[in-house]
Amino acid sequence: MALQIAGLPEGQYAKLANGRCVHYLDQGTGPVVVFLHGSGSGASGHSNFKYNYPYLVEQGFRVIVPDLIGYGYSDKPEDVQYHLDFFVECIQQLLVQIGVERCALIGNSLGGAIAIKYTLDNPTVVDKLVLMAPGGIEEQADYFHMPGMQVMKEVFTSGPMAPERLEDFIRRGLVYDDSVVDEQLINER
Repeated sequence: MALQIAGLPEGQYAKLANGRCVHYLDQGTGPVVVFLHGSGSGASGHSNFKYNYPYLVEQGFRVIVPDLIGYGYSDKPEDVQYHLDFFVECIQQLLVQIGVERCALIGNSLGGAIAIKYTLDNPTVVDKLVLMAPGGIEEQADYFHMPGMQVMKEVFTSGPMAPERLEDFIRRGLVYDDSVVDEQLINER
């Protein structure tokens, strides 16, 4: 059992062939939908998709919501390079470990880049690919010219993270309607 993170439900763990441990939520039955979250402070599968995956469970899907390596309850190794191929390897090993042979992938930001690469590497596994503001489309340096990425860089390179700085980042860089930002969301991130 991992140290509890405020607002983040604890699901199941898979020990991967590469020795890493991935946390994931696995709910429902039916065709499989895998949600791959974006990056940023406090990101996790649940925090990124908590308003989406329960609906698909209700509609008759099995949803897999992993915390990518380095996030949520998953391992945070310091002895690896967090490159795209490493993330794809971990997702591929997770899906094999839990018996997923075919799925739809939904990827947001970093998760979008992982979903694209995973699909290119494993085209017979992916039935559908849904991308939300995906990374991996342009050169990485181009992303840092985008307004949201500039806010993220400003907030995360200006010293220790205080709750009010995190709140500022969420309001200015992550949401369209900042009325959804409350104490629970800030604590979760």
